[in-house]
Amino acid sequence: MRPLTIDFVNHRIVMTRAFAKKASDPSTKEYRELKETLSTFPTFTVEHHTIKKNSNKESYKGLNYDFMIEYINRYVAESKREKAMADLEEQMFLTKCHSKKFPSVRKWFLETYPEIDSNYGKIATEFEERKATELTFPNEESAVA
Repeated sequence: MRPLTIDFVNHRIVMTRAFAKKASDPSTKEYRELKETLSTFPTFTVEHHTIKKNSNKESYKGLNYDFMIEYINRYVAESKREKAMADLEEQMFLTKCHSKKFPSVRKWFLETYPEIDSNYGKIATEFEERKATELTFPNEESAVA
């Protein structure tokens, strides 16, 4: 998106937050550009550009390497588990040269295990509950007293 745009239909001047921050300093070219635009369109309102987020998009919160390893250990058949772990390690190794390491591995994981897409929330909750129980001590009450 351009830092400053004119919306003629809705009579608005739309600017990015970065542009607005720069334009708040009277010594910058952004300030002069905004001032000129406002004098050209005095009846237009000035607004910040907002990014519309897709609320239906699955974010896979909690999907990390530990989750992937745990998923393979728990849900992949024992006969295929060793190969699946080797494939995961290979993906992690191959992405070491990429700037976006984890997204590449996540994409591979979701393509390899498409059932994650429809069951992720349930599986993630199970893993979180299991983690929570593993972190508690067997004699927690006696340790506190």
